Amino acid sequence: MENDRNAIQRATTRDKSAIIRQAIADFHERGIRGVTMSQISSELRMSKRTLYEIYDTKEQLLLDCLKAKSDADREEMRSIVAASANVLEAMLRLFRLRLEESHHINPVFIAELRSYKVAQEYFAAQREAQLLDAVQFLQRGVGEGVFEPGIDFEVFYRIGTYLAEAIFSTTFTPRRTIEEIFCNSVLLHIRGCTTEKGRRLVDAYRKDALAIPANN
Repeated sequence: MENDRNAIQRATTRDKSAIIRQAIADFHERGIRGVTMSQISSELRMSKRTLYEIYDTKEQLLLDCLKAKSDADREEMRSIVAASANVLEAMLRLFRLRLEESHHINPVFIAELRSYKVAQEYFAAQREAQLLDAVQFLQRGVGEGVFEPGIDFEVFYRIGTYLAEAIFSTTFTPRRTIEEIFCNSVLLHIRGCTTEKGRRLVDAYRKDALAIPANN
């Protein structure tokens, strides 16, 4: 009996992971409202009954997708930090990855997240949960010589977070790429708090991101 329960639990875990992977891909491609539970079950060759036994609603599935993506992002961040010379270098590497990733996500998905209460509550909770770690992480940059001392990094973090969210949730003119918007908002916010050493890193990133000629 115990073995049967364990087997069922393992199968459920496998099904749940497969559902989340498929849903993330579908949401990113077609947006949230453009994806139905029936489509997900069909793509996975899974019965709708099995799907609904694991997820009663699409909102529950969306929340687990956001949690799974957040967990994956944190693991990726740990790897990047371990391979970077300082916190600013790690931040810039992460920014590059996120901007590249954004080219493969339908803007409709980002826009629709704003209308889902479960998503907004999750993001708000995440911001608060990560605040202390983020502040401590940024403070390391002072000792590493990339951030100026005396900065209120809680304010710095909150403003930077809101700027980043605005970039991905606001419709800008098609004449501006996501890199151009980022480099003229979030990146300038960061640059204003850096030392000369930090500014060199930021300026090098900006030139590369915007393909600015070396003599500019």
